[in-house]
Amino acid sequence: MRTRETTELLARMWKSDLATATEWYRRCKPAFTPTGIPTDDEIKEFLAEEAQALKLTETVPPSKVFDFTLQRGVNRELGIKG
Repeated sequence: MRTRETTELLARMWKSDLATATEWYRRCKPAFTPTGIPTDDEIKEFLAEEAQALKLTETVPPSKVFDFTLQRGVNRELGIKG
C-alpha cells in the first residue's frame, strides 16, 4: 500500500482530515520496524516531538509510555533477531 492510500485509509478510520492523517503517518512510520520495536533514539525523538506539540515542560521517560516485553517474547518465539 502506498502512502496516499494508507493516509486516506487512516483519515477514514480516525474520522480526521487527510492532512492530520498524513502527518501522523509520517511521524509514526519509522516505528514500524521488522522487529516491531523502534530504536531508543526513535522513541526519544518521538516523545520529544510529542512533548513539544503538547507544550509540556519536560519529556516523559520512555519506560513510562512503552513496554516492549511482550513483543520481545514474540520475537524470541518466532526467531526474529534485532
